[in-house]
Amino acid sequence: MMNNLYLVVCLSFLVTVSCKTDSNTFDTDKLKGKYKVDLMPTFDEIAKEDEIEGFWGKMAVGLTKLATASGADIEMTFYDNNKGLLKFDGFLINLLNATSDKSNNKITEFSYKVEQDSILYMKKQGEPDYKKWAIIHTYSEHYDYLKFIVVGESKKDTFYFDLAKVDAGQ
Repeated sequence: MMNNLYLVVCLSFLVTVSCKTDSNTFDTDKLKGKYKVDLMPTFDEIAKEDEIEGFWGKMAVGLTKLATASGADIEMTFYDNNKGLLKFDGFLINLLNATSDKSNNKITEFSYKVEQDSILYMKKQGEPDYKKWAIIHTYSEHYDYLKFIVVGESKKDTFYFDLAKVDAGQ
């Protein structure tokens, strides 16, 4: 009788453990909202590279970080229908547009999908195919803070940036 009870308890435990849902499964609904993009981690990585040598190289990276931090405001917004907006604004963006031969849009519409629980695929409006764009790392259950790792063809082409949710949207 005791062996049967032990067997029932063990089987119940195994069924419970095997049926438990994976907490690492990506929830696209939680991604929805407006995020402020922080590019400083990318510039920090660039500054660490061995190729940046001497006073002028480090000065150039420092000035780029300063200009981006104070003059570029980048937001990403994810909506219900797997659509989104990428918005570039701020002094630096306005300066680049003013000195460029062609005017660049400050707002870009895109479609997105997330596959394999962390791979973000995106396409600009009008493009036929999705392209692998980034790997998403979540810091919290509610996706208040994210890291997008944009993987290039080589290690030097790989960079990342952080996102902080500023509006959860509805």
